[in-house]
Amino acid sequence: MVSYLGICRPILVGPKTSNALRISQYGDPIIANGLSRELPKAAKRLLGVKLRTHNFRHIAATSIAETDPEHVNIIRDILGHATLDMSQKHYNRAIGL
Repeated sequence: MVSYLGICRPILVGPKTSNALRISQYGDPIIANGLSRELPKAAKRLLGVKLRTHNFRHIAATSIAETDPEHVNIIRDILGHATLDMSQKHYNRAIGL
């Protein structure tokens, strides 16, 4: 995050002025639906697979459950759910593996 804020973001903003955290390649703030629109394209270009924002929630939950099952309860907090059951039911794909 420090590299982004200190190095990348100032380059993206260029001569424009913005308080937004996420900046487009044109120096403008990226709005929520802009991220949803552009993320799948970037994922396809970089990873070969279209991934939408919600896919990253599944990836985070499953990765935690697979690599650190002793701390699976952090999934609830990371995803902002009220209960771990909600996280397990909808996001943890490790259960099926």
